[in-house]
Amino acid sequence: MEIRDVYTSWLESKSENTRTKYQAKVDNFSEMVFGKEAWELTEEDLVNLTYHDVYGKYIKTFLTGSKKAKETTIVNYLRSIKSYFGAIRRADIYPNVNFDHLVNDVLYTKDLSAKDGGHNEQISKSEVKEMESWLIDNKPNGYKYATLIDFMFHTAVRVSAAFTIRWSDFTVYESPYGGTFAKLKVIDKGRKLNDKDIPVKHFNNLKETMGYDGHDNELVFKGMKQTTLRNYMREFSDLRGRNWTPHSLKVGAATTFYSITKDIVATSRLLDHESLDTTMTYIRNNPNPNDSGTTILYSSDTHVDFSKLKKEQLLMLINNRPEVADMLSRDAARMGVN
Repeated sequence: MEIRDVYTSWLESKSENTRTKYQAKVDNFSEMVFGKEAWELTEEDLVNLTYHDVYGKYIKTFLTGSKKAKETTIVNYLRSIKSYFGAIRRADIYPNVNFDHLVNDVLYTKDLSAKDGGHNEQISKSEVKEMESWLIDNKPNGYKYATLIDFMFHTAVRVSAAFTIRWSDFTVYESPYGGTFAKLKVIDKGRKLNDKDIPVKHFNNLKETMGYDGHDNELVFKGMKQTTLRNYMREFSDLRGRNWTPHSLKVGAATTFYSITKDIVATSRLLDHESLDTTMTYIRNNPNPNDSGTTILYSSDTHVDFSKLKKEQLLMLINNRPEVADMLSRDAARMGVN
């Protein structure tokens, strides 16, 4: 059986109305992504197909181009493509194609149709660090996945966006306000082009960890899979009795940043939201009773005389509160203290 026979029999298995719709969607996808007819696709075409190809040549066109469509509509479009690929799989004419990877990773659609922050459990900064250590100690290429979740937490980008980032998307610059940064331009969820300013020290660490070799057009997280990340996070969640997903990183970033700044506008900018109402769905209640309103009001009645504390006591207080350490570190940097 040839690919053309598969294409014909697949269409004939549909009702007349469904056949017309599916054929139009599959033909359009094939032309946009491969530059050829759907019945001309080769085994090599499917083996080499990546999520970046699908996103850049197809999904992005409907999100930001002249043919704008709702995300749920794009999911329906891709459902037709999955149906055609399923027919090719059943025909067993391309034995070297990993169809599970093709359908679950390359044609990944969950982030398109998912709600934003409401149903995702947050993960704290300290829990992210624990997960990073666990990945490094227990998983193949764990250090790379640890770098990925650290990057997603600090930039608050979605997993779908992270896997499309190339080294060419970064530009190193000197800020007129002081400091050197790598500006990342990334389309997150297709809404608009978002900017992330990453301190150059952390950008250089990213380059070293991910093995940057001077090829700017390469993916930053090349060779890594969204499904692997999700499986690793699920496994670590089970160990901790939690329910973390990649999107928990963005929810955790929002909650952590807001607990430090108490600035909802700045938090909204971090998340690249246009609506403060959307941002509010990301911010979770802080489980620390020391940060509750009642505790804060009681503690405001009396203050510790810090001048009487020993250095070790002060350091212990600071190190026990990551948000305080972050705030003091930023203030120290602005004062020029190393």
